[in-house]
Amino acid sequence: MKKLERLLAFGLGMYVALLPWQTRIILAQPKLGSQPIEYGTLSLYATDVILLAVAYGTLFLRTRRCGPKNLWTAILALLVIIGCSAIFANRSEVVIYSVRTLLIAIILWWLVQQPWVHLRFLLACFLGGAMLQALFGIGQFIAQSSLVSSWLGLASHDPASAGTAVVEAGGMRLLRAYGSLPHPNILGGYLAVALLVAFGFYLRVYDDVRHGFATWTRENVRRHVEGRRWYARQAWRIVGILAVLTILTVGLLLTFSRSAWLGFGAGWFVMFFSLLVLKWQWGWQLWAKWTFFLGVVATFVVLAVPSAFTARTTVEGRLEEQSISARQQLFTDAYDLLKLEPLRGVGYGNMVVAVYDRLSRARPNVFDYQPVHNTYLLSTVELGVIGGLVFLTLLLIALRTSLVSLFQQRNWVAVTSLATVCCLLVIGLFDHYLWTLPAGAGLLWLVLGVGSRGGEAESHN
Repeated sequence: MKKLERLLAFGLGMYVALLPWQTRIILAQPKLGSQPIEYGTLSLYATDVILLAVAYGTLFLRTRRCGPKNLWTAILALLVIIGCSAIFANRSEVVIYSVRTLLIAIILWWLVQQPWVHLRFLLACFLGGAMLQALFGIGQFIAQSSLVSSWLGLASHDPASAGTAVVEAGGMRLLRAYGSLPHPNILGGYLAVALLVAFGFYLRVYDDVRHGFATWTRENVRRHVEGRRWYARQAWRIVGILAVLTILTVGLLLTFSRSAWLGFGAGWFVMFFSLLVLKWQWGWQLWAKWTFFLGVVATFVVLAVPSAFTARTTVEGRLEEQSISARQQLFTDAYDLLKLEPLRGVGYGNMVVAVYDRLSRARPNVFDYQPVHNTYLLSTVELGVIGGLVFLTLLLIALRTSLVSLFQQRNWVAVTSLATVCCLLVIGLFDHYLWTLPAGAGLLWLVLGVGSRGGEAESHN
């Protein structure tokens, strides 16, 4: 059984590291007129095979966990409401296609609850995958082009083409960092969470160093080779995390994702207040030092392309005005649909097709049909007021679980999990991918899964 558990842990770590990659087979795709759309597409991802294999292997273990009962109750209630929404949905088949995204994400959440999952290893795998995405995104911004590969799920991103996410600077269209993900905002969300996780690892390393000083005094180091080796190992760990934080910060900035910036800011301050509450003086002092360091890194990046960051932060320029206008239209669509179906909703995954079928078919471009950029409003539009409240309740239960764990476990994983949950809750106010797209849903439920484990004793980390 131990061998199987190690194999399953490796498989889940591989899944988490590869989750941003979009290699897939499209099985069915809804259309607006003759134009296929991404939202509601039924796909089989290469990573799905890994996750389902791990889930199947878990069934052969004698010891399994279900996770917190109150969260399971909320999850089951949400699934029931989604099932009922298929009956009244604008297009029932889109509900069936879309539910695949949620089921895979829930399976991920369930697997994270298992006793054989070591959170430190799992988060390290996530961090490794995010590092690769950050480097890829930085390369895209420098080259102002992207690799194209159907095998890797990499689409073409030409800054001169309509529909490509760009930022205007000095009359030029600059390609934003995508990584291997469908949109820079999703990469931004990944890197925001990864930055918080990286700082959590630094807290762990620094705590190890503090405890090590009790064993290896300066006199011992002079006398023992092992002591010198111990100091060298800690130094390399710190240097490694320093490099990771730098790369992730640069990658996050080059996504030009305002929602990710806000989410990271919220999670970063939650970390600070958590360290204050726990009375870890050394912890909030480290936070202050790293805030200064990340500010220096950000300053160099901003000075490299100041006009691009000015456009994104002051919402000036033609593209920014178009973006704001488009988002306002999406909110208008959401409220119009909510007036039509306040209790039943238009059906899970159905907002885009409902706008086309019931509100307007005359928009010039298929890209003009999108979900509203607010996860909580979107869930209410699609599932009705009751369904929206159930989803919100589920998230609040997860937040409460992370908060309680902070005071009970009082370790770096608990601090990190609370910060990452808060980060995504803020991002949900400004974007929809945590609800609509597989990569976003996977990120959300991974974070909720770690939060549900709540920073268990270090033996499980």
